[in-house]
Amino acid sequence: METVDGLASAQRGLWFIQSLDPVSPAYLMCLAFDIFGEIDDDAMVRSVAWIVERHPVLRTAFEEDENGEPRTVVYDGIGVDFKFEDLSSRPNPDVEVEEVLRAESNRSFDLHCPPLLRGRLLTLGAARHVLVLVLHHIVGDDETLAVLLEELGIAYAAFRTGQQPCVSEAVDYREYVKWEREWLASDDYSCQVDYWRGELGGTVPIDLPHSGRPQAQVWSGGTLRTRLSTEETAAVLDFSRKNGATPFITLLSVFGGVLHRWTAQPDVVVGTSVSLRDQARFERTVGLLVNSVALRTRWDGDPSLRIAVEQVRRATFEALERRHVSLDQAAAALPELRIADGNPVFQVAFGFLSGAGGHLRGLQLAGLRAEPRWVQTSTSKFALAVDCMVEDDRLLCVLHWGERWFDQDLAELVLRHFTEAIRFTMREPDVSVGKWVFDPNQDAANGIPCTADWLSASNPFRATIEV
Repeated sequence: METVDGLASAQRGLWFIQSLDPVSPAYLMCLAFDIFGEIDDDAMVRSVAWIVERHPVLRTAFEEDENGEPRTVVYDGIGVDFKFEDLSSRPNPDVEVEEVLRAESNRSFDLHCPPLLRGRLLTLGAARHVLVLVLHHIVGDDETLAVLLEELGIAYAAFRTGQQPCVSEAVDYREYVKWEREWLASDDYSCQVDYWRGELGGTVPIDLPHSGRPQAQVWSGGTLRTRLSTEETAAVLDFSRKNGATPFITLLSVFGGVLHRWTAQPDVVVGTSVSLRDQARFERTVGLLVNSVALRTRWDGDPSLRIAVEQVRRATFEALERRHVSLDQAAAALPELRIADGNPVFQVAFGFLSGAGGHLRGLQLAGLRAEPRWVQTSTSKFALAVDCMVEDDRLLCVLHWGERWFDQDLAELVLRHFTEAIRFTMREPDVSVGKWVFDPNQDAANGIPCTADWLSASNPFRATIEV
């Protein structure tokens, strides 16, 4: 056992949130794969155990010292939490798989008891299985999952043939914690904090319409998905290229415009997660190396999408240059941005997942075929969050909503307006935001009702929507 004083800033924030509600599953990362072929059970469990032993952060407990401050304790020689279950003789094995996925995605970890990675292998037939992996966000992120899946494939291929995995030495997450501790004492850190305080000063939290249940758990929520066509997706990519923007910047600009129309606020702050792997030595480190940054989208002057993209691009690049400052640190001197029972600075988030991110994560297992399986979650870290990704040449938009703020009808309306705004602005990128048409069956001159009008039964935008 080895004690390490202190946590990374991102870990400290998650530890604090989890300590307020230890049973909250909001920060679980759950993956599932349909596996086809005859699987080697022993090689699979040995592979997961090897991964846990290889990366100390997965064997880390989060405890408090005598002053109530968090500290990490790394344990050696701990067992692996991996279970097998044969569902092949059950009358409805596919239904039971969904029940297992629902249970695993809602079963929180005890941060005092590592490992903070667990797995289950469900057998549905001689050559059909479902692999479930659950990781707590405090010890990993999307890039971590990509590394773990790659190493799982390497280890499985080795163990099934009686060999040992051959991989390069991993950079311990504690090296990153050490680097960050030194950086926090630097002049660069102070300059970046000053930038964020200046950037966020004068902003106010977004005033979203409410239709949810105030008594619901902070983390309780739901998820919706919809896809654009290949032609519509190509239009987004083409517009981005021609305007010197990434798809993230284009889609964030559209999303910000929708929020502006919903709230009538000329200054809309949206959060996004950014990677902290900007140093080559930490590119493949297993651990939490992401931070949330706040991006201001400004809509005074009634700009078009093309103009908004230029502003959002500048804000994004400036934020990326100062990505290592946590929002807690930046908001410490801005109490007006604090939100009760919420994240500092923002309650709406946006992300564009590419490469290894999101549900595009691949798993290669020797002698087997593995296909990602969607895991429906019932949690949300924010009042509203949208993740976009291109999958099979089609833009997939995933909306997460918090039940304290939204019901499903209003959440569906958000998603409908977002996708319709994408379609409209790709056809008319120079039309001002005040004239964007969110519903092709509605005249743009009718406008979009705001605040309490959203909750009115007579609101034509509250009609039943198929997503």
